[in-house]
Amino acid sequence: MVQAVQHVRHTTANSDLYLGKSGEFTYDIERDEIRTHDGSTTGGHSVMRADASNATVSLGTLPTNDTQTLVRDPSDTSKLMRIDVGSVATATTRVLFMPDSDVNLGSDFATAAHTHTGVYQPLDAVLTATTASFLTTDETKLDAIENNATADQTASEILTLLLTVDGAGSGLDADLLDGNSSAAFALAAHNHSGVYEPADGTLLKDADIGSTVQAYDATLLSLASLGTAADKLIYTTGVDTWAESAITAAGRAILDDADATAQLATLGTGNFATANYIDSADVLLAFNGFKKLTAAEYTTELAGGLLANTFYFVV
Repeated sequence: MVQAVQHVRHTTANSDLYLGKSGEFTYDIERDEIRTHDGSTTGGHSVMRADASNATVSLGTLPTNDTQTLVRDPSDTSKLMRIDVGSVATATTRVLFMPDSDVNLGSDFATAAHTHTGVYQPLDAVLTATTASFLTTDETKLDAIENNATADQTASEILTLLLTVDGAGSGLDADLLDGNSSAAFALAAHNHSGVYEPADGTLLKDADIGSTVQAYDATLLSLASLGTAADKLIYTTGVDTWAESAITAAGRAILDDADATAQLATLGTGNFATANYIDSADVLLAFNGFKKLTAAEYTTELAGGLLANTFYFVV
């Protein structure tokens, strides 16, 4: 007669605390699993069921063989799935990103045997870079180009096309001068009648000369032709004719004196200029000597500054 053998049974909590003998089997009545014991591991070792429903896989126990089954259909254990990483480069990790939604590999992705219909542009690096740099406004401009438009016209062909829209109102810069069309200008043969002047009254008229602007003057023209430099004075050499001459600071000091007395004071003549008589003390203290000069020499001496306490004889 067949007799049933029952092994030690525990709840999950008690099973985790139980230290069984080597070779002993116990049963976890909550997780519906068998645990084997080796006499030293508390809780023992869970035995994976055929459907692997009680198993968890950690990173440390990932399969290292492309033929390792990762997923089995619990209702049909003959249905398996594995991942083949044989094509991944050495020392490279490839990541499969999952979207935050359900994905059906059968309907959401095309198979390798899928055939595309229509016309497709082959992958091109230049086209890819160009497309990435296009703004929406650029695409709108391209959409506005008429069909069959070409960019290979010669200069002559372009000119021919421009001439078809040439003229006032065309909007072409070639038809405008400072924003005005040819209708705003007169031809060279145009004959004006009457008197014209700017609307703001800036046109110079005959009545303005000598009134609001300087009339022509020969003296002013002669003066305008002279150069300018330090220590110069101007003098006439003829009618409406002017020239320059040098003048020193000493000469200017005499010329700007109001009278002869002031000029003598500038010359430093002392008692010789104001006294009624000259005594010997004045002569000894102030007299500096005599100078005999021609009129031309005296003029030059005067311009350069006369010596103090000196008698000048002009002959």
